[in-house]
Amino acid sequence: MIGMGDSSGGLMWLRLIQMMVEEQQPVPLGLVLLSPWVDLRFMDIELDSDARENRVLLSLQLALNLREQILDIDKNFKGPTYFEEFIKQLNEVNPIAHSFEGLPPVYVTVGTEELFYCDALMLEQKILASNREIILDKGYGLMHAYPMYHRWSPEAACAQNKIRTFIEEL
Repeated sequence: MIGMGDSSGGLMWLRLIQMMVEEQQPVPLGLVLLSPWVDLRFMDIELDSDARENRVLLSLQLALNLREQILDIDKNFKGPTYFEEFIKQLNEVNPIAHSFEGLPPVYVTVGTEELFYCDALMLEQKILASNREIILDKGYGLMHAYPMYHRWSPEAACAQNKIRTFIEEL
């Protein structure tokens, strides 16, 4: 089996495999992530409005709304308990807060002009620091999850061919 996900699906696959490793369960042969969302904290997102406008197909506001849905915390309650619960749940589901030991080989595509570009760079560092295998395929000047647009983009078609080769060689 090969795990594959884009954006928040990449986040879910990463965290699922981390949990499988923690529980000493068998993991998939490999993992393919298209523009994965790796860090729910948004610590490296460029908040400058000009930089944000250059990130296409996934807005910061949409990502913030998705994070709220993932955590499913009562937004009406305010106070220290809300914040403590937010941080607790954030750390539980946030892949970056967990070990990357035991991951299978990972293939990542990311556009250099997208919201999660820095997440992909951070993921590469974390996986390499854990002595695991990762291929980071950067689509220069391309957008979020660009390999899904293979009918309109030669770069996307090329990325899909590289993904196919990665899977065949596992």
